[in-house]
Amino acid sequence: MARQEATSNTPHGQKWKGGRIFPPLYLATVLAFFPASALSPARAQYQNYTADYNTELAASRLISKGYSQLNAGHYEAAISTLSQALRYGPTRYQADILAAIGSAHRGLKQYAQAITALRESLKVNPREKSAYYTFAIVYYEQKRYDDALAALERYKMLAKDHKEEKKADDFIKDIQCYRHLMPAQEALFAGRKLEAKELLLKAAQQDPSPVSGAVHRMLAHAYRGMGNSEQAIVEGQMALQFEPRNKSINYVIGLCYKDLGKIDEAIAYVKRFAQAESDPNERQKAREFIQDLEDDRVKLSDTSNGLPDYFHLLLSQGQLHPWSQSRMPLKIFVSDGTGMKGYRSNFPSFITKSLDTWVKASGNKLSYQIVDNAAQADIQVEWTEDYLFKEEEGRKRAAAGITANQPEHNGNTPWNIGHSQIRIQTFDCLSGDDCTDDDMYSTCLHEIGHSLGLCGHSANYSDIMYFGATNRQLPAATKRDKATMGKLYEHYQSRL
Repeated sequence: MARQEATSNTPHGQKWKGGRIFPPLYLATVLAFFPASALSPARAQYQNYTADYNTELAASRLISKGYSQLNAGHYEAAISTLSQALRYGPTRYQADILAAIGSAHRGLKQYAQAITALRESLKVNPREKSAYYTFAIVYYEQKRYDDALAALERYKMLAKDHKEEKKADDFIKDIQCYRHLMPAQEALFAGRKLEAKELLLKAAQQDPSPVSGAVHRMLAHAYRGMGNSEQAIVEGQMALQFEPRNKSINYVIGLCYKDLGKIDEAIAYVKRFAQAESDPNERQKAREFIQDLEDDRVKLSDTSNGLPDYFHLLLSQGQLHPWSQSRMPLKIFVSDGTGMKGYRSNFPSFITKSLDTWVKASGNKLSYQIVDNAAQADIQVEWTEDYLFKEEEGRKRAAAGITANQPEHNGNTPWNIGHSQIRIQTFDCLSGDDCTDDDMYSTCLHEIGHSLGLCGHSANYSDIMYFGATNRQLPAATKRDKATMGKLYEHYQSRL
C-alpha cells in the first residue's frame, strides 16, 4: 500500500491509498493457445483465479472507500467499511486494512482498540510499516514516549527510501522535544523554575524544531523567575528568531530590562509590543507600563541605593511611622479567603512568616498575637478577589496588595500608627493566574512591612520594600530592609 504524510488530522498522520489488482485477462489469453484436451486442469485453475479476483475486487472497492473516509476524518464510517472488507476473508490487503482500522480508532482516541487492530496487522505481516508508524502516533498521544520512539525505529528499519527515513527522524525530534516540553510547562506553572529550566534545555537540544520558539520563550520565563534576567534576555531573543511575529516575547524582554534597571531598553521593547498589538485594551496597558517605566527611571537614580539602609530616604519623605511600644503585642486578625479565586489554605502562614521576619529584624522590639475577632485587631489582613490599584503620579497602577495606615490619636508629629488595614489579592494582579507561593509570600512580606512602619518604598530593586515586584527580589527581606526596620525601632526595649 502506498502512503504519504497527511496534511491534516495530526502532524504525523498518514494518508491511505488502495492498490491495483492484476486481472485474470493474461491467463485467459494464454489458455486460448492450448488444445481443448489440455485445458481441463488449466480451466479449473482459471475459474479459481477468477473467483479470487472477484473477491479481491469487491474487497478492493470497500478498501478504497474506507481509505477515503479515513483520510476525510470520518473515522467511524471508515471502521465500518474496512471491517466489511475484512469479511471477504484473507486477502493480500489484510495487514493494510487492519493498520488502517487502527489508525481510525486512533483518530477517535480509542487507543485500546487501535492497539488491538495494529497488533493484529503485525501478526498478519510483521513488516507492515504503516502499523509501526501508527503505533508511534498512538504512543505519542498517550505520552508513552519511549514506546513511540521504539516503534519509529522499527519503521525506519522498514523504510523504503530517504523520504520515509526523514519522516521518521522528524517525528523522533518532535517527540524528544515534547517529552521535555510538557512537564517543563507544568513545572514552570507550579513555580519549580530550576526543574523547568533543566527540562527545557534538553528540549532545546533538538533545535530547530516546530516548538523551538515555545522552548526558548519558556526558558526566558524560567531564567527571569530565577533572577537571571541577562540569560532571560538571551533566550527571549532566541525565541524571536523562531517566532518573529510573537509580540508577547518583546514584552517579556522589556520586563527583563526593567529588572536590570535598563529603562531605555525596557521602553524600546515594550513599544515594539504595543506597535504589534491589535487589542486596544492591551495597547493601552502597554502605554501605561511605558509611563510607569518613565517614572521608575527617576526613582532608580536615587543616591540612597548604595547605602546600607534607606532609613533617611523614608524619613525625608515622611514615610516612617512606628507603633507605640505600649501597643505591644500587636493584635493581628487574618480573614478567611476560602472559595475565592486562587486562594489556597497556606496563604495565612505567609502572614505569620512575614511577621516573624520583621519582628526579628526589629531586634525583637516588636511582638504580636493572632486574634479571632477583627474588632480587637490592630492590624487586619483581608484576602480579596477585587483588582487593587494604587494612586501614583496621578495615575493608577495595578497592585498585588494595599496597606492603609491610620494615625494614633495622640497629637504626636510625626505620628505613630494606630490601626492598619491590609488587602491582598488572591491571584496574580497582572496575568489573572494563580500566584506561586513565592510571589504570595513576597507580597505579604512587603505589605506587613508597610503595616509595621515602613510606609514608603526603597529605590533599590533588590529590596522587598522596592516600589514594584522584580525578579531581583528574593522572597525574603534584604539586609537593607532589615537594617531599616531595625533603625525604626532601635530605641525601643526588646521584648525578650
